[in-house]
Amino acid sequence: MPLHATAPAAAHAPPVVGWAEVPLPPSAEASRRNARALALHRKGDYAGALAGFEATLAVEPGHIWARYNRACALARLGRVRESAAIVRVLLHEDLPEFRRRMLDDPDLASMRAAPEGAELLASLPELAVAYADALARGAPAFVYVERDGWTGGELRKARIPYTDLRIGVYDHATRRFVPMVPRVDGAYSGLLVLDRARAIVAAGELAMKDMWEVQPHRATATVFSLSDLGDTVLVADQVSPRGDVFHGFELWLGPDDSLYGAQYDVGYAPTVEYFRWTKAGRKQIGWTHEDDRRTPPKDMPSSRPSLEVVELAQANYAASIPVRLRAGELRHEGIEGTVKLAKGHHSMARTYASPDPLIFVIASNTIRFSTDGGEEHSPTTRERHVIDLVDMHTHTAARLAFARGYAHVAWAADGTLFLDTPTGVRRYAPGSTEPIADVLPGVRFGTPPFPEEGGV
Repeated sequence: MPLHATAPAAAHAPPVVGWAEVPLPPSAEASRRNARALALHRKGDYAGALAGFEATLAVEPGHIWARYNRACALARLGRVRESAAIVRVLLHEDLPEFRRRMLDDPDLASMRAAPEGAELLASLPELAVAYADALARGAPAFVYVERDGWTGGELRKARIPYTDLRIGVYDHATRRFVPMVPRVDGAYSGLLVLDRARAIVAAGELAMKDMWEVQPHRATATVFSLSDLGDTVLVADQVSPRGDVFHGFELWLGPDDSLYGAQYDVGYAPTVEYFRWTKAGRKQIGWTHEDDRRTPPKDMPSSRPSLEVVELAQANYAASIPVRLRAGELRHEGIEGTVKLAKGHHSMARTYASPDPLIFVIASNTIRFSTDGGEEHSPTTRERHVIDLVDMHTHTAARLAFARGYAHVAWAADGTLFLDTPTGVRRYAPGSTEPIADVLPGVRFGTPPFPEEGGV
């Protein structure tokens, strides 16, 4: 059932969807118990499996897969009412992950054939509308689990510094995270392309290159349909050279659900290769090299949003606002007057527009390597962020943050601003510069930078 479906008028309050609490990773003991019970289930010992799943939930009541597995065992044992009650809650919490399972899993066949199953199927249009409403209200967001050993700048092994990443929206009206696509193993990052009702999720691994650089490899990307509740539209399985390591990539959604990408490799001279992915496969459409001064293909997208995996993995929603920053003064094309910014921004600062295009955030993030202190001209200082909120109606700017670490910015449709920094996530109500610390714990609006060095 598509997200844009119109549900029958309901006599009751619309369903509240998403996670009221971000699930924690399962404990080792709960994982062992669930695995033992699942082995019994696969052998046809459904009573033994049910006891095992219930034992798992006794240790960890929030274990998502033990909950789902318990519903499957109950259905196999003919206890369809109990099974349907569990599946109903899971569909409210995570429709993209569990809708297809509810429709197709043979373990749930008896539940689907029962009146309780028919009632669940009939509820899908209303649930779809609730997810669409959350998508329209919320701000693009992530949940993930930082790995042990991650300290913000180093990691003992070359691996992604977080796991269990999901993308969706944060609905501050209900204080819930609403997942919008199914889980993807090894996900780096994700991007919601709202005007196209699509999402892109990039996944892969990290590897060492040369003596110290940690860079992505074995990268893939999947395009999902938001209007069809996370169904897969396209899989691009060669986003990186197969088995090789390279500097990074950037992805854009193209026409007809194609995918465009730029692969970056930095050696003695920077090289960029340009590709297009369709269901027929990958096709190289051009390349540039510093020595040859070649230009990108004319049909390459360049506007936002895009999904970037270079020094960090991030969804780039930075808007193309016609502003110019010079000597600390910000000028907007077509509007008289300038806005004076406090010290700290550099020339590669990004702008993030609110629903009102004359109110926006300007953000300067600097990462890694150089200690020359040249922050006024290029982003080469050690890791830190500078964030200002600019109002061109009044030609004023308010400093929201200036601190160490990488920061991320996101807007909701009503003008609520979210600022994600290493010290926490803060919300700003529309028109306010006073931070509110009420965002659901575990919800983030970006991902940490990849480790600067692997094992050093």
